Amino acid sequence: MKCTNCGNTNISQTANFCIICGKKLKKGCKCWVKKQDNYDCGKDSCPGYGLFLQESKSKR
Repeated sequence: MKCTNCGNTNISQTANFCIICGKKLKKGCKCWVKKQDNYDCGKDSCPGYGLFLQESKSKR
């Protein structure tokens, strides 16, 4: 796999983000927060546990 932003090729096939520049590599991530494969939160960087806060605000 190769990062389209910085050209880094030292990336695991299961990586969600580039380890050099942080660019999101795939539309859907293996989300450790939601514990789902191919999850798309719509963010360019991982919001981490802040994802729950963002989701609760969007439901209001």
